[in-house]
Amino acid sequence: MKVVDVIKSVNTKDKNKAMQLPVRELEQESKGHYVAFVDDGEQSYDVQVSIQASKLTAFTCDCANGETLCLHKVAVLLAMQENKGTAKTTSTTRTTKGKKKKLTETEEVMLRIDKEAITGWLSEVFKKNKPLEQLFLLTFSTEEKQYTTEQVKEIMEQTIKSVAGRRKTLEGANVKKLMDLMSIALEPVNHYVTVSINKPIALEIYGTVLETMAEFQNRIRTYSKKIDLFYDEYIHWLALTMNNVQVKSVWEEVIKNIVYRTFEHITNKKAECRTYHDLLVKEVYKTATKVQKKYIADELVVHLLSMPIKRQHLDFNYVLFLKEVALDQEVYDKVQDFFTIDIYKN
Repeated sequence: MKVVDVIKSVNTKDKNKAMQLPVRELEQESKGHYVAFVDDGEQSYDVQVSIQASKLTAFTCDCANGETLCLHKVAVLLAMQENKGTAKTTSTTRTTKGKKKKLTETEEVMLRIDKEAITGWLSEVFKKNKPLEQLFLLTFSTEEKQYTTEQVKEIMEQTIKSVAGRRKTLEGANVKKLMDLMSIALEPVNHYVTVSINKPIALEIYGTVLETMAEFQNRIRTYSKKIDLFYDEYIHWLALTMNNVQVKSVWEEVIKNIVYRTFEHITNKKAECRTYHDLLVKEVYKTATKVQKKYIADELVVHLLSMPIKRQHLDFNYVLFLKEVALDQEVYDKVQDFFTIDIYKN
């Protein structure tokens, strides 16, 4: 993705926060590779950014949220945009404390070896280490594109295959390796979802991600809780992304769409239409502002009153959620019949 598009994907609130963070020692270590320190309170974080042909090919930060587009990365990108390439070039590397040091022996050897020799050596290493090969592709691929659900599924399946292969049991260490790799694999997909948040493809990709992970979880045996944590974090991320939409009309369009989809399987009379939208609506409501919650509640009421919905057609936990929303927003009287109806009545 181009740097300018990455910056555009950041909501105004986070962008303003990032602009308040001091960026120190912004330098270009080598062509297209920038390093800087970002001060955040009493902490200082090391951020590295790689750019080729105006496209962001890799970026890291050693903060707790460094695997995502954290505020420290945004701060550096904004500083680079403001400086417009005035960062000075240096041939040294830096420690996380901000002090410069000489290149390591490994780094010096890498600089001396020609590209063909390194390529040949890496090719042999990748034959024996598929997860490392997948990580290399995810980190250095410069291809920018839109994503279909089929492509997202293929990306996830290839990532799973690189770690799990055909194994039926996966120990905790490999589950962690897989989840770390999956976060990297989905990062460009998540950027695409962010800029397409008001389009049908965003929810289609959301469903594909959770369904693909569920298929894998159903065929594997593990005692690790990291896969369950993946669902929670992914739903939470998408809910926050939706609620951070700054244009009110666009946000309302997004809410109408996800609320409708929670009842879609009833109106279409197709059980297979049911997806993970119930979970998303609940998380969107949970992370919404007071004003946003009122709008979500009103939209739910509209569907409960206008659609042929019976309580037994909905997941029990979702029914409880609807009841809590109705009581919380003081609209229970409008939909009381839905909750008191005889569940055995046709």
